[in-house]
Amino acid sequence: MNNPTQTPQGPRRPKVVAVIMTYNCARLLRKAYEQLPMDCIDEVIVTDDGSRDNIEQEAANLGLTLKRHTPNRGYGGNLKAGLTHALERGADYIVEIHGDGQFHPSALRHAMPFIREGREFIIGSRFIHPRRALELKMPLIRFLANRGLSFIDRIVLGLPFTEFHTGFRIYSREFLNAVPWRDNSNDYLFSFQIIAQAAYARARVAEVPVEADYRGDHTSHSIKGASIYAFQTFRVLADYILARLGISFTPVFPARDRMAARAVTECQGCGNRSLKAMFDLGVVPSVNTYFTKEELHREYPYLLDVHWCTHCTLVQLGTIVPPGELFSHYQHLSSASQSNIRHLEELAATLKQKLSIGASTRVMDVGSNDGTLLSKFLDRTPHVLGVDPAENLVTYAKERGVEQIAAFLNPETAKTIVASHGRRDLIMALNVVAHTPDVRNLLRAVNTVLAEKGTFVMEAVHVFATILKGEFDTVYHEHVYCFSLTALVPLLAQAGLTVVDVEEIPTQGGSLRVYARHTSEQPGIADVVHRLLEREEKEGVRDPETYARVGRQVEAFKRDFRQSLQVLRAKHGRIVALGAPARGVVIMNACGISTDIVDAVVDDTPLKQGRLMPGVHIPVISWKELAANPASGYVLLSWNYEEEMLSKLRGCVREADVVIPFPTLRTVRL
Repeated sequence: MNNPTQTPQGPRRPKVVAVIMTYNCARLLRKAYEQLPMDCIDEVIVTDDGSRDNIEQEAANLGLTLKRHTPNRGYGGNLKAGLTHALERGADYIVEIHGDGQFHPSALRHAMPFIREGREFIIGSRFIHPRRALELKMPLIRFLANRGLSFIDRIVLGLPFTEFHTGFRIYSREFLNAVPWRDNSNDYLFSFQIIAQAAYARARVAEVPVEADYRGDHTSHSIKGASIYAFQTFRVLADYILARLGISFTPVFPARDRMAARAVTECQGCGNRSLKAMFDLGVVPSVNTYFTKEELHREYPYLLDVHWCTHCTLVQLGTIVPPGELFSHYQHLSSASQSNIRHLEELAATLKQKLSIGASTRVMDVGSNDGTLLSKFLDRTPHVLGVDPAENLVTYAKERGVEQIAAFLNPETAKTIVASHGRRDLIMALNVVAHTPDVRNLLRAVNTVLAEKGTFVMEAVHVFATILKGEFDTVYHEHVYCFSLTALVPLLAQAGLTVVDVEEIPTQGGSLRVYARHTSEQPGIADVVHRLLEREEKEGVRDPETYARVGRQVEAFKRDFRQSLQVLRAKHGRIVALGAPARGVVIMNACGISTDIVDAVVDDTPLKQGRLMPGVHIPVISWKELAANPASGYVLLSWNYEEEMLSKLRGCVREADVVIPFPTLRTVRL
C-alpha cells in the first residue's frame, strides 16, 4: 500500500476525522468531546447506535454532526457507519473514539508522527507501560486475560503490538480501501477482525500508549460476554491461518486478489505525481455484477473517487480495483439493447467503408463481449477474433460464429495472439481503454498485434461531454479513465501510436471515436484532430477551475435528484426504475437511493433479472413482470436511451410521471 497523503510538493497535512461512537451515553458526550486534542483533528462526527437518550440534543448543543440509526446495529455496525461517513467526508485518517470516554483521546498526539509517516493502522495500548494500567484500576482478571490473549495474538498474527483488545484505533483511508472491513461482524468482534485484517494485508502499523478510565459510567464487557468474545477471536485466528496458507478463504480473509485495491498516488497515464481530487461518490461495488439475496456476502464495495492530472489532464479514479474481480464474470451483454445494436451496426458499416474491409482483412475486437460487433463483419471477412476476459461470454460469441479468447490483452497475451492468429489489420476497442488500469501496457499490446498499415479504432466517453458537464454517472470502477483528446494523444504516443482522425459521436452521452496508426509509418493527421485539440484548450482542459466546478455540480445534483424522487414517491407510492445500466447503479449508490424509495428496476438483460442492483439491492424484474404490475412513478436510469425506453414504457402504462436525471434533471408526464 502506498501513502495517499503525498503530493508532488511533498507530504501534505492529512485530514483527520474523529468518530465518536455513542450508545445511551449522551450525558458523557460533552466530556468526551472536550477531551479531544482539536489541534490534531479537522472534523468530528458522532454516530449513535439507536440510543434512547437525548443524544440528538447533546450533539446539537455541541454543534456536532450526528449520524443516528435504529434499530441498534451493535458496536461493529455503528463503527461501520462512522467509517463510511468519515470516508465520504474526505478523511485521510479516522480516529475511533468511544463516547463513554473510557479511552483517553490524548493518545492521538502520540500518533501524529506515525500519521505523518503514512502508517496505515495505529492502535492504542494500555500495556506499553503495564504497571500504569493497574495504577489506573484496570481489574486484575481483565488485565491477566487481556495480556494472555494478546500474547497468543502476537505470535499468530506477527504484529508487534503489546495489546490487541483495546478501544483506541486510527484507520487510514488507504487501509480501509484495501481490506474488506464491511464484511466484518456487527458486534464487538469487529475490533479484533480489523486487526487480523491489518496483518493479512501486511499494513504498515504502529502502536501508541493510551490510558483508560474504569470508574463510574464507563462500559465494559460482562465476564460472560468477554468469554464469548475470547472464543470468537480464536475462530478469527483459525480463519486467518487457513487463508494465509491458501487452504480456504472467507469474506473477512478473501483470496489475495480481493485485497489488491490500491489508492492511486501518480497519474496512470503519464506517471507524474500531479493528481488533484475532483469529487468522490462514496463506496460502490462492481456495477456490472448482480447477486441474488443469498449471494450478497460476495459483494464488496470500494471507494469511488475521481482525480485529474495537472500535467497531462487525464481524469482518472483515485482507487483502482483488480480487473479480475470486475470482469471475470460479466452480466452486461452488447446485444441486450436495441440502441446499442444499432450503434454497433453503424460502427461496422462506417469501418467497412472507410477502411475498405475485404475478405482478407483480419479484424480483432478487444473487450468483444458477446461477439455482436464482430458478427457484423462476417459478411465481409471470416477472419474475426474476439478478446474478452469474461469466460461466460465465450459461448455467446460462439453462437454468433465468432472465435473468442477469454483473456485480458496485455504484452504477454499479445505475443501469443500474434503467434497463433497473426497480426490484425483492424483492432477495435469500444470503451475498453477506459476500463484498463494498466492502460500503457494495453496500448503497447495493441501496437504489438496491429499489422503494418493497420488501424486501431477506439471509442471512449468524452470528458467534456459528460463529467465536465456534471454528468458523473459514467464514473465507476470499471471505468478507470474519462478521456479528452488532449489526454489521449500523448497516451497513445507512448505506445508508438499516432492519432490520425477523430469523430465526436453521441454514444454514452457523448464519446470520441479515435483512429490511430503506427507512429513509425509517419501517417497523415486529419485537420479535425487539430481543431478538437484547440477547442479543448479554449474550453479549459488545463484550467483547475474547470475540474473544481464539477465537484460542486455533483453535490447539487445528488441533493436535487433525491428530492425529486421523494416527491415522486409521495405522489405515486410505488416507483420503478427503467433500465439497470452501469450508469444507473452509480446514480443510485451515489445518491443513496434504495428500496425505501424505489421498489424495483426493470431491465431486458436476462442475467440481471431475479437479482439485486449492486449496492442498493433493488430487485430487477422483466418488462413482462412490469406489464403485469405497472407503477405510475418511474425514474429513467437508461437516460441515454430515452426514446427507446419511454416507447417501451408506453406499451405498459397509459399515464406516468418519469424523473429523468440527465442531461438536465427533470420530470416528464407520459
